[in-house]
Amino acid sequence: MSSQAAQQAVEWGYSRIYYYRAGYNGWRDASQRVEVPSKDAMQAKN
Repeated sequence: MSSQAAQQAVEWGYSRIYYYRAGYNGWRDASQRVEVPSKDAMQAKN
């Protein structure tokens, strides 16, 4: 699914796209920074 999101971003015109094969869980398990939207930010989207 991540590769599909990366491809969609390219189609939208983004050029600095990075794809991490291990995905979200692999990134998190490697102790990399993960940002989670706040509850307020999520409610503002709806």
